[in-house]
Amino acid sequence: CENTLMVFLSDNGAPVANSGSNWPLRGSKHTLFEGGTRVPAFVSGLGLEPRVESRLFHISDWLPTILTAVNPKNHMDNVDGMSHWKALVNKSSSWSRSEILYNIDNFRSDHETPISAIRVGDWKYIWREKGSWQGWYLPSELNLTLQESDAWKGYIWKEQDFHSKGGNRDHIWNGWMQYPKNNKTRRKKQMIQNLLFNLATDPLERANVAEANPEKVAELEERIREHNRTMIIINGTVPEISGTPINRVWGTGWC
Repeated sequence: CENTLMVFLSDNGAPVANSGSNWPLRGSKHTLFEGGTRVPAFVSGLGLEPRVESRLFHISDWLPTILTAVNPKNHMDNVDGMSHWKALVNKSSSWSRSEILYNIDNFRSDHETPISAIRVGDWKYIWREKGSWQGWYLPSELNLTLQESDAWKGYIWKEQDFHSKGGNRDHIWNGWMQYPKNNKTRRKKQMIQNLLFNLATDPLERANVAEANPEKVAELEERIREHNRTMIIINGTVPEISGTPINRVWGTGWC
């Protein structure tokens, strides 16, 4: 239908613990790496021409973007998202977003540095990550050539099976791990911090260039602090009975 706008997207990357894979991107759901936060999407209809769009688009941008598509006179104030509809219709139009705040988490640790990450332009800085699922995990059906495998020399190959409590379902993952210099135990989970990547040249987040770019690190840390100063702290939530599904299940039960 010519008046239909169709949007397809995901909320996060695949969970590696459930046999998911975000290959070749790094990480899993619940991490700040690109594998956990960067997802495919497409939008079709209302005169849009086919093309690939690679500029920054945050999930909060969908609301103002769709409202602008429905009615160009719509204006939303005091929201986190930005409308990209004009640029989607006309690729030569300027793009509204140049920064993405991945997360600021002050609650899961008593560490003075928050679990947080930000991207400005091509630069991405992970101030601190909780350390689990920080590798590159292959899908089970993918077999790399010897030449492709050689590109991962110096990394540690790991395989692991997960068995559910009932024993009737297995979760299998395998991939390359890169442990911090101070991780002598080579445990899967250990806090890592101060990671700087140039995603234009290193989309797989393999080369941490923080030591070589201290000024960029300081700039992005301060930007996270600026966001943190305006963050609204929610100390608790009040259950709303009208939002409770029948038997506490919406459908498949996974969400």
